[in-house]
Amino acid sequence: MQTFIDPYPFSPTKLQTDDAKFSPDDKFFAVVTQRGVLSTNELECTVWVFEVDAVQRFLDTSEGAAPPKPKAVARMGAVANEPSVTQLRWLPDGKLAFLGRDKTSDRNLFTVNVNTGELKKVTPNGQDVTQYDFVKNTVAYTVALRMGRPLRRSETVITGHTIISQLEGESSTTFPQLGTPAELWVIRSNRPKAVIDPATAKPIQLITDILSLSPSGRFVAVTKHADRVPDAWAAYEPAFPGLSDTYRLKASPPVTAKDDLLSRLRLPKQYALIDLETGKSDMINAPLGENLLYQGPNKAIWSIDSHRVLLLNTFLPLENTDETQKRRRGERPCVVVVDVRTHDATCVAFVKQGGLEQYFRDGTLVILSDVTWNQARGEVTLKYQTSGAKQGSGGPVDQTETYRLANGVWKTSIVRRPHVRAPFQAAVHQDLNEAPSVFVSDWTGGHGRKLWEPNPQLKAMDLGQVSEYEWQDKTGRNWIGGLVKPPNYIPGRRYPLVIQTHGFRRHEFMTVGTFTTAFAARPLATTGIVVLQVQDASDLIATPQEASVNVYGYEAAIDHLAADGLVDRERVGLIGFSRTGYYTLEALTKSPKLFAAATIADSEFLGYMQGLLGVDLGAKKEGIAIYGSQPFGDGLNAWIKNAPAFNLDKIDAPLRVEVHDLLSVLMNWEVYAGLRLQDKPVDLIRLPDATHIVTKPLERLASEQGDVDWFDFWLNGREDPDVAKAEQYARWRLFREHRKENTKP
Repeated sequence: MQTFIDPYPFSPTKLQTDDAKFSPDDKFFAVVTQRGVLSTNELECTVWVFEVDAVQRFLDTSEGAAPPKPKAVARMGAVANEPSVTQLRWLPDGKLAFLGRDKTSDRNLFTVNVNTGELKKVTPNGQDVTQYDFVKNTVAYTVALRMGRPLRRSETVITGHTIISQLEGESSTTFPQLGTPAELWVIRSNRPKAVIDPATAKPIQLITDILSLSPSGRFVAVTKHADRVPDAWAAYEPAFPGLSDTYRLKASPPVTAKDDLLSRLRLPKQYALIDLETGKSDMINAPLGENLLYQGPNKAIWSIDSHRVLLLNTFLPLENTDETQKRRRGERPCVVVVDVRTHDATCVAFVKQGGLEQYFRDGTLVILSDVTWNQARGEVTLKYQTSGAKQGSGGPVDQTETYRLANGVWKTSIVRRPHVRAPFQAAVHQDLNEAPSVFVSDWTGGHGRKLWEPNPQLKAMDLGQVSEYEWQDKTGRNWIGGLVKPPNYIPGRRYPLVIQTHGFRRHEFMTVGTFTTAFAARPLATTGIVVLQVQDASDLIATPQEASVNVYGYEAAIDHLAADGLVDRERVGLIGFSRTGYYTLEALTKSPKLFAAATIADSEFLGYMQGLLGVDLGAKKEGIAIYGSQPFGDGLNAWIKNAPAFNLDKIDAPLRVEVHDLLSVLMNWEVYAGLRLQDKPVDLIRLPDATHIVTKPLERLASEQGDVDWFDFWLNGREDPDVAKAEQYARWRLFREHRKENTKP
């Protein structure tokens, strides 16, 4: 199956990622698809380009006309956990630029001429490029460092360091969520060279999620980890008042050359401006909003003369301000304009609050998604996106605010002028039972047509039906999920049920579920199992009620589906992934007779061992918030009573435990060993090359098909005749025999 991906510059808060992108001259638009190739375990990406004139003629013709076909201008595949094409963007000359993996794990910078199909590699062999930007004949880019194991010392102080720092050579490439250390390079006159730090006489090293080159080609704006946390930064308020003690920035001494990489990564990030000629770096003396859980993209936009730069989601510096200004600047982050020559920072607008805290409260997410700077008109426009329960059945709702500079102060301005648009709308549409396709329509929305369907083979398959399902639990809380019925579903027949946790996307084509780790909704349905993909209750996170309220939802779902005559309540399975592994174990220990089988995958569950492994990672305060104490002395009693890991004796259901990296093995060993010591059926499966959200084809097959086999065995009593799985079923039959022996009266 070809899936559409968003290959454009990364934004962690982007709510809608599937719009097509038009070329600067509006002659073309591009989309990117990805598919897994099982024979090589590659993720293969294809860049498709449509001609706007041909699409316009198709849109203007009567029904029945054949749509124009897209042109594949680039196709790349590699064995990697990330797409083979990323950071796609149109250049001013009408070419496409992107980072591509072509049969290698390294990313190179490519350009492609969409008219001729000429593909050109811009960066040298042997470099793994992480970010880039173009300005005329200058290219700035970052190259991932090759992280080897450090030399062993006779003595190493690890006090205050995390367990992560002691695994697999302290390399953050082992833990990509921490960022990728990289060197800053520049290409001028087709000659690549590293940018040298004048303080060390070595290439500048940084971890950044943006790279914005000034029009002059002289400066780049980046994000960098701070060298220290000043005392004054404690004045910046976290987005969650209830977690202010945990996330408030605390003063730290400057890092030194002796500190390991992960010590630097724990420090907050801030914007920096780097002179590509001298290597000098000027930091914006304030943290990014993300350090204190404010949702918003990191982005830098330069003025045409390169004298000013507009920065998103950053706090304002506190120095040289009175107490009233300090208090206001500490309340929330801003959209800021910085004068590169004087370093003066001016707030255009404080970013609206309405992120995760509001989402947890009422299911609505309001975040700053983008900013544009029209320098000719002196206008800065903030674009917000709202998504969630209050928006009904539609997609994200856009809201804009425009600001103008007047007498040195930015003020909101109502602007009414025709919006410059592409010739038509082109976007990917999908729904629960509708596979993603490219649709085009005029701007009134009254005339739309399907342009391209990349997966026509799905029409010949009976995939079953998915529908929204709503219910209420015993406390009166309302729940919603996606109910997947088997192909050839027969009303009145009671089917086995598998509940999948961790979210429900109401208008996304249902394949395996919300995530690709462990979930297998439609594949499970083909074995005659009804699947319910459940939207979590997230408003009580890090409270004593967090797990139990979600279990109430699962229990009520079983009751309602059984009362509706859909499921056999004696054959119910449960899958937890990541945080919802905690909810799954809570359900298995507090309502053990409800479940006939379960899976937890790369999970956290706030057990005793996970608390120890999470020291210096916030586990101490989270454990206290949930259980009321640390698990020592008298406080241990609360953990013994409430923590699932202390109640493994109550689990009756066979449990499949999926783990990935070494930290995942350690984090889940407590549950596996505790069940195995009691001769309870527990299967521990490791996917050592998988990321938290599994991506590569073979790893996805192992994770998803593994669960299909597991639940088909325990809920339907069936075994796949594939001889390659003989050992698996021999092991599970032995589990079944031991279980029968242990449950004899």
